[in-house]
Amino acid sequence: MSIDASCDTTTVQCLADLDAITCDAPDLLGSEGEVIGTASCLLVSERDSFREICTASTANPISGSNAGALVMYNIQMYGVNSQYYEPTGAGLELQRFESGQAILSGTVQGVEDPTELWNVYLVYEGMTSDDAHVANGGGLKYDAGCAPVDPSTVDWDIYYMNGDMSYLEGAGSLDNSLLSLNHAPSNQYFGFQVGDGANDRNCNYGAGGWFSWEGSIKGEPAVGAMGDVLVDLSDCTQNDYDPCAASVTCYCVGVDTETNEFAVCASTTMRLDDTPPTWSNPPADVTIQCTDAIPAVATFTAIDNCEPADQEVITASFSGEVTLNPDELNGCYTIERTWTAQDACGNDTAYTQVITVEDTLAPVWDSYTPYVMEDCLVILTQEEAEDPSLVSITASDNCDPSLDYSIEAHEISGGCPTTWLRKWTATDDCGNTSVEVEQYVQLYDETPPAITAPGTCTVYNDANCEANVDPVGEEINGFAGVYAPANWLVVTDDSDASVDFSADGTTLEITGSDAGNNNSFAKACMMTQCDITVTFDWDYSTNDPDGFQYDPSYYLNDVRIDLMNDSSLSSSGTLTITVASGTLLGFGIESTDGIFGAANLDISGFSVIHGTGLPTYSDHCTDQALLDENLEYSDELSAVTCTGDDDTPEGSYTITRTWSTTDFCLNGNSDTQTIYVVDTISPVGTVLGATIDCAAYDGNTEYGSASGTDNCDSDVSYSWTTVTDRMDADDEEAPGCYYYDREYTFVDDCGNSSTEMQRVWLTDTTPPVLISAEENRSVTCDAYGENQGGILITASDDCGNVNITFDDAPLSGGCVTPVGRFERTYTIADDCGNSISFTQFLLLTDEVAPELSIECPDDITIQSDSYCEHDRTPEATGGYPTHIATDNCEASDELYITKTYEDGPDVTTCEGEFSFTRTWTVFVLDHCYNHAVETCTQVITVEDNIAPAAPGIECPEDVTLNLDADCYVNTMPNVTGNASASTLDNCDDSPQLFVGYTDSPYDYSCESDSGNTFSVEASLGALESASATLEDDMTAVGLSINLDWSSAGCTEWPSDLTLEITSPNGQCLTISGFTDEDPNASCGAYNWPDSWNTTTAGNFVMNFDLEDELSGAGTWNLEVTENWLGACGVDFDLDATLIRRAEGSYSFTRTWSAYATDCAGNTSSTNSCEQTITVLDEINPTIDLTSPSVVSMACDLFDESSVYGVTASDNCDSNVKVEVLYNEDCDGDMEHGFSNDEVSGGCAGSYIRTYIATDDCGNSTTFEQVV
Repeated sequence: MSIDASCDTTTVQCLADLDAITCDAPDLLGSEGEVIGTASCLLVSERDSFREICTASTANPISGSNAGALVMYNIQMYGVNSQYYEPTGAGLELQRFESGQAILSGTVQGVEDPTELWNVYLVYEGMTSDDAHVANGGGLKYDAGCAPVDPSTVDWDIYYMNGDMSYLEGAGSLDNSLLSLNHAPSNQYFGFQVGDGANDRNCNYGAGGWFSWEGSIKGEPAVGAMGDVLVDLSDCTQNDYDPCAASVTCYCVGVDTETNEFAVCASTTMRLDDTPPTWSNPPADVTIQCTDAIPAVATFTAIDNCEPADQEVITASFSGEVTLNPDELNGCYTIERTWTAQDACGNDTAYTQVITVEDTLAPVWDSYTPYVMEDCLVILTQEEAEDPSLVSITASDNCDPSLDYSIEAHEISGGCPTTWLRKWTATDDCGNTSVEVEQYVQLYDETPPAITAPGTCTVYNDANCEANVDPVGEEINGFAGVYAPANWLVVTDDSDASVDFSADGTTLEITGSDAGNNNSFAKACMMTQCDITVTFDWDYSTNDPDGFQYDPSYYLNDVRIDLMNDSSLSSSGTLTITVASGTLLGFGIESTDGIFGAANLDISGFSVIHGTGLPTYSDHCTDQALLDENLEYSDELSAVTCTGDDDTPEGSYTITRTWSTTDFCLNGNSDTQTIYVVDTISPVGTVLGATIDCAAYDGNTEYGSASGTDNCDSDVSYSWTTVTDRMDADDEEAPGCYYYDREYTFVDDCGNSSTEMQRVWLTDTTPPVLISAEENRSVTCDAYGENQGGILITASDDCGNVNITFDDAPLSGGCVTPVGRFERTYTIADDCGNSISFTQFLLLTDEVAPELSIECPDDITIQSDSYCEHDRTPEATGGYPTHIATDNCEASDELYITKTYEDGPDVTTCEGEFSFTRTWTVFVLDHCYNHAVETCTQVITVEDNIAPAAPGIECPEDVTLNLDADCYVNTMPNVTGNASASTLDNCDDSPQLFVGYTDSPYDYSCESDSGNTFSVEASLGALESASATLEDDMTAVGLSINLDWSSAGCTEWPSDLTLEITSPNGQCLTISGFTDEDPNASCGAYNWPDSWNTTTAGNFVMNFDLEDELSGAGTWNLEVTENWLGACGVDFDLDATLIRRAEGSYSFTRTWSAYATDCAGNTSSTNSCEQTITVLDEINPTIDLTSPSVVSMACDLFDESSVYGVTASDNCDSNVKVEVLYNEDCDGDMEHGFSNDEVSGGCAGSYIRTYIATDDCGNSTTFEQVV
């Protein structure tokens, strides 16, 4: 069987489209495709909210053991084993829809026979509220163990079963079974209930409802009048509503009674709005001139296909604009503006407006001078003549501030050196071109050529006092003349390296070895005095396995130029280089590999073109050939630059050479060169020695004879100096005791010198004499510490050196510790044994400051006190800095040290909480008043950890309120008043206050009736129990025990009994004394008094005030147990009366509390006050309408105090006491109540009686009844 309908999901655009969906009943098709019937269908909506899906499980009853999510009463008569069914497999699921339908579906299995399965598909519709259902004459079902159901206090949804779509299909051992279900009762007095306690089995959130059934069980007809759905609902889920995913679903159910099967088809129509809004009035593309204002951004709208009527116009959202100008043109570009619009389902559309900006006007020339004269430096070439930045003229444009200029340039005759005709055009960024204009530029040249003379040059006189000063001078071959080996500086870093010149001056040989060193180098270099051209041959070889690590090179100043750059072990070549004057020229090799080996570099064929040099010169307008032709020089010789020692100095002199040239326009220029002609050849001297007595010796007197000759100076001067102080005679045959060596220096007029040595022998018979000997001297302690200050006197000997020794003895005085003065005794002796002595007093001094290092105390946090003050002294903030102080003269512990500090400004974070930086200064002073100072910083944080004072709090006045007709009164502070509080804090001027309250348990002031009584009469042995129950709805606040007890002749106590009372809500209490088995530990515990520990039979009475609440509506249970293992039997008659809590007036204490928190987060203690709130019930009970006003009965049944059918209700009291109001002395008047006198008819006559209904608070009302 199948349903002839599409069970797929289809889509529509809009919510309104869902409203038009209908659910047509399709045909049922048999296995051959034939029509066998029509399906029943139901349209459910998820248009405005999504379905709720709950898991349905078996609702277990409060009492009893029979339970099933599905109950099929009396189904056993059809050979079915199970009456109760519970979910199995995927279980049961309840779906509820906003359109008022519900579907319960899934699989259940038999409790008694799990092989009996039903596939469940139950459809409910017509959802209404419990209030509407009752108002329409319906009823509500609930379990007796739950609170009575009142439509005003519950919130249930009521549904009614759709009999055309509700089925049970058998499976398992119930295969070939199909039952059609209908609502029961058929008058819909009860509905399918959903809500808290609605399952009619317990008080849980669940669902339940009756149904009847008919159909086929195992192929045989079957019918039942009663079935029940009893489920708890849990794990209820409902997806967040999305109007763009709203839907409606057509559920169709078809059955085939021939095959006992049914099918379900769900065809869902879902909203899928994928149509974006459409534009209604967008701005058009525009073209404007570059001088026009840019149009303002337009505001326009779009229309959506689905939005509600008041929202169908959507204002476009401006997304921004983009200027398209990749070449950054002025006056021609486009602007693209974009807007978007989006509907409620996120469909959006975009619109772009293009604004084209254009420029159609050509540039216009500004005023200019068509004929101009310019220096020839301005335009030198064709390229420069076509450069618009040179000799510029300008044009203006309406939009482009920076035009492009082009020039067509032609050189014409005239001017010195020429004239240019320039034809100008100007073009703007948009391609608009100006008219062509002409400009004549006549050039003139008033600038002389640039000329730079050669650098300063030094040449040397030869042995004949002559020098070559030609610009292009002589060629020097070999290491000769100024390039002689003596003028080269030789540098090596290893004893294995060497630099040698050949004896004939033709070769320089440089040998390097890293045998004794990781690295090695050897160099020879000299400073050039003129611009020179050097040519040399080089030959290099090495036996180093890594020889290429050696670098044969030549040097120009500090730049090394390698002669080879490969790994060859040998190489050679010839090189010519130009070297400027004043350059350090050198040759050398270097090793960097640290491997044993050697290398050799030979420089040969060394030749130098040594002239004073030619100038460099050029002109911006004239050809070089003309400048060459006009080049000339002239020399001016100065006087001899050597000063000498006579009136006719000879030797060195200076030449000032002036170089000049002239350009095409006869502009001339010159520059000077200085040429130094230098005499570097030293004179030759001759000296003869002498011997004299030391008494006749004068250190300033010349002895013997001396003379000198020179290449230039005809009158050589000389001088001498003693180069030894005293030299002991090392030969007994020497002519004196010691001698002096004198060095004679012979100097020509140019300062060239040579030396010769002379020895003067002396004899000595005279002791030394003091030269400088102060009796009192000052010595620094550092100097004294090194060598006792050294020798502080001077002495001389008439013949030579003196030897001075001394001894020091300490004296008192001075600032240096521990010894500040010494007495020193000197002994002064000459080499020949002649001596004298001298006494001197030394005062030690110290002018060196001590050395000081310090470390600040760690950063610290301290606390503000109760006055928001704090101790910031060093003792309270981590102490003083540590230091290390040393002095050059005295011990550290003898130094004077002070430690001071200065505090920076407070950085406040909160009142009472801040930090500041303390700068410490440590000062150290030695005994000589030298001092040192160091500083460091310490961060001190001040915290406030003192909470505000406990707030002072003032409660509102006590108040009395009245309960209303629903026994309700609003006791919130907005009615009863609020407390006020205030506080103070040590630092915070405005701490934050928190005021709240708690309410005590209610103290009910009315008096209840006595309550309800358990009565148990039993005879119990050891650990035997007896029980009793009662039905009531109350809250028990007390328990009254009345026990008549006797034992069976053995020593048993009444306190051997254990009582356990359990309320309908599951609360319990125990009363016990002696026990061999502990009472229920989960119950509140009470004890019998010690007086019950007796074997004497009697009546025992005890009242208990209950601390643990017992309450509930339903069955109350009492169990009494003889709890002594040795019991031999006990007989008792027990009345246990639960004292009902009075309903109505009560009072309670509202405890207001207040605490405060300051800005530092400190919280105060709490203060409180109390307010008494009294709630009164002053509303009288009302007589129930069911109370009969006339009662007829046989006279022998009549009792004067019995209540006949009169009941009353109260706003608060659920158990209003109704009793007969009568007076023996009344006269039969209707207002006086019952009278022993009949109103009429004797015994069988009529009596008028008055009832009084009184609630727990004494409020009452009366009712009259004729009996």
